Amino acid sequence: MTKILIPIQIDHGRDSIASGHLGGAPKYFIANLENEEQDIILPNTSKKFGGTLPPIQLILNAEPDYVFSKGACGGAFTKLSQNGIGVYEIGDFNIKDAISKFKENQLEKITEGSHGSCNH
Repeated sequence: MTKILIPIQIDHGRDSIASGHLGGAPKYFIANLENEEQDIILPNTSKKFGGTLPPIQLILNAEPDYVFSKGACGGAFTKLSQNGIGVYEIGDFNIKDAISKFKENQLEKITEGSHGSCNH
C-alpha cells in the first residue's frame, strides 16, 4: 500500500486543499494510492495542538511513502528525506488532482527545504 500524507485545514475528502504549513495543519489526510476507500484522517495531536510529540514525529509515525505539501521547512524536509519519504509540491491542487498529476509524473519533487511556507 502506498500512502501519501497531505496537511489539511478542512476535510473534504479527496477534494481537500493542502494547508499552507506542514506542522501547523490541524489534520492530515492520508491517501491510499491503491484504494481510496482506505483513506483516513489523522488529527494533528502534536505539541502544537496540546500533544507530546513534535509535528514531524507524528508525521513519521504515520509512515507515509510521500508527503504532498505547499512546501517544507528545512528541518522537516531533512527528516522526511532521511527517512526515505519523497516530498512533492502540491500547490493549489486538491488531493484528487494532485494524485492524478503525481501518477502522470507532473508534480514537482521538492529537493530542499523551503521557508516560503514556514512561519518560523
